[in-house]
Amino acid sequence: METVASRAPQHNSTVVYLITSYGKTHQLERLVRTLRFLTDGPVWLRHDYSKASLHTERMADMGAVILPPTTPVTWGDFSFVDVLLESLRAIEAREDYSWIVILSGQDYPIRPLADLERHLHELDADALLEQTADAHDPMRYSRRRYDRGTDLYRYRYYSIPTIRGRPLLSRRTIRRLERIGAAQPVVSFRFIGRQDRSMVGLRWPMGPFRRPKRPYQGSNWFVLSRHGVRTVLDFVASHPAYSRHYRRTFVPSESFFHSILLNDSDLRIAPDNLHFEDWPLHSSGPRTLTVQDLPDLLKSGRYLARKFDADVDSLILDHLDRHLGAPVGIDRSL
Repeated sequence: METVASRAPQHNSTVVYLITSYGKTHQLERLVRTLRFLTDGPVWLRHDYSKASLHTERMADMGAVILPPTTPVTWGDFSFVDVLLESLRAIEAREDYSWIVILSGQDYPIRPLADLERHLHELDADALLEQTADAHDPMRYSRRRYDRGTDLYRYRYYSIPTIRGRPLLSRRTIRRLERIGAAQPVVSFRFIGRQDRSMVGLRWPMGPFRRPKRPYQGSNWFVLSRHGVRTVLDFVASHPAYSRHYRRTFVPSESFFHSILLNDSDLRIAPDNLHFEDWPLHSSGPRTLTVQDLPDLLKSGRYLARKFDADVDSLILDHLDRHLGAPVGIDRSL
């Protein structure tokens, strides 16, 4: 098996594709195989083995560079930021590259990767970052929400204790407190249904932000040039208080990197996203795409899309394979 520790640098290709995954390994195999068919660029994989096993030899045979297991990822906390930082450091040390494209295991290309790579070559920017609306944006919120949008990252959160494994406060109580917290700028409350836990957040007067610097927020699935990667890694190494603050924030991955890059006036940031996604109103995530979405995907002008679930609809992936000229389905002969 090819791992970071044993592998000598051998790629000179410009774009590195970094996949972070935690499940659906049959779909992950299909994504890796299709990426390797469409590009000569390195494909790096960081898999969360606590969520699902991985056939590492099969992945290595496909040409993926497999990062060793690290801390399991928990939604909403700093673990995903740790994973991305570890992965960026490894790629920076081992690869000769110009860009890193960050993908999830539920992504898939919808245009030839040669088009994507040409776009990056011609782009006069250090990063592609999509920003979301501020908490006081009237198009998103009917009234000011103090613990929403970018203001969310001015709070440091602490888990509310449990008694004999049961929450100290009921779900109904936390929901009421959430509404109170959103209406005043001191204390915030969060209930995380998927983990059945609740948190209290305290607004930090300034945190790591000194005017004119401020927090930013956006998609996890961004693209960094080598200069952008080095800027992030150098900043993290020289500003430990910044990471300490974000370790206490909620969903820090949607702000940690954006706030470093967008507060640096020397960087050129393209406010763009390579992905097609469809977010239903008031949803916490994009919906699963099916074959009915194929016409919208192909006319979107985007290069990638998410999210897909082969257990829900694998036919759309078959159509995309044919559209891209890639082998259809999963090769079980490896």
